[in-house]
Amino acid sequence: MSYGIRETNLRPVKRDTHSCRALCSKSILSIGILLTTTSLSFASSAHADEFIDSSVLTTPSLLGPENPDKIQLQAMLGSLTMNDSQSQASLGLAKLGASFTHQFTPVLSANFELYATFQEGTSSSLLPNQLAPGSSLSLVETAVELNPFSLLTLRAGILDQGKVVSSLLMDHNGFPATEEKLNLFSDGSSKIEVLAEQAIPTSSQLFTTLTPLASETPYFLTEKAQYSYSGDGLIEHSYLSAGYFYFSDLTPAIAQDSRFLGNSVAGLGSAAAQFTYYFSGLDTAIGTQLSLTEKLKLDLGGNYVFNVEAPTTQNTAYLAKAKVEVPISTVIVAPRFYAFHIESDAMPASYTNAILGNTNRQGYLAGVELSIPKSRLGFDGNWVSANPVTPATYTVDRDIIYFAMRYSYDLL
Repeated sequence: MSYGIRETNLRPVKRDTHSCRALCSKSILSIGILLTTTSLSFASSAHADEFIDSSVLTTPSLLGPENPDKIQLQAMLGSLTMNDSQSQASLGLAKLGASFTHQFTPVLSANFELYATFQEGTSSSLLPNQLAPGSSLSLVETAVELNPFSLLTLRAGILDQGKVVSSLLMDHNGFPATEEKLNLFSDGSSKIEVLAEQAIPTSSQLFTTLTPLASETPYFLTEKAQYSYSGDGLIEHSYLSAGYFYFSDLTPAIAQDSRFLGNSVAGLGSAAAQFTYYFSGLDTAIGTQLSLTEKLKLDLGGNYVFNVEAPTTQNTAYLAKAKVEVPISTVIVAPRFYAFHIESDAMPASYTNAILGNTNRQGYLAGVELSIPKSRLGFDGNWVSANPVTPATYTVDRDIIYFAMRYSYDLL
């Protein structure tokens, strides 16, 4: 396990960022960076919890409560077995998390999410830092929220990107960011909102101290519209979102990591690597929960990502998912099935979902969840089979089997 803080050495992939959109967004982002000048972590590179505790596979995280003045603890025990021609791993995992939300005034609140991960086992890999056993301490989110009036919400801090964009585009990465959300329509059951975020994509593995914004600072922008509905008929919940995303000046360190995870990268080493293609395009998500009978529920959903900067056959990703919830006595049994197709340069691989193989993978997931609502216990087991979309040196056929047990407890 390593510990430290270092100044960021940014050597970005060059791109003309002097458009009105880029300049305005960087100005807004600088306000949030004043609130989050330091990002600390204890880490040992890649961890099994990146596979086991993945938002695209589970119900929404128990961390990050939305109610004011709430403290919640979460514990998870899990195991993972992975096998392919380049990597083998058999790991056990323990994860402890805590979240806190406090309402200071009717218009001002703050929250944070923190978790520690401990893992033991054996692993071997031809790729650097792939599933090395170790420990980490991660600050997923720490944010200040301001509601100057009922239609507008402003947030700044380290924001969890898994809550901002689709789970296919990015997993739970904490980026220094500012976010603006405008409520255009709400009638109690339906809501229409528009959202914009300006963020600095930090390295997933380096200790980073953010310095004042410079022309070469990497950044991520997204703008989207979203619709949600809640009712008590056949359709209990539904959502639809569509938006634009844009990455710029990503560092050579991120490019070097992404080379082994599916992206097209030129240059060698963490000081000279560069992405072959830029990343900007369309990010969409859709889903619905149907109440088929009084007890039987069906969840259907999907994501689609399209990168306009990459060539055809390398620029598209999609995910389709289905889950059935069946109560049996005090236990809810929920089998699920996912199918996915993620081309090599649809998005930066370092920030994507590891359980699906990051990028340049296609395949399926089959699993089952068991939950006991009264005791706050949950169990799940999954099998993931993935193979390359196109032949590549670092992408091979892969099988993953993992199990997890979860428990949460409210202190407030």
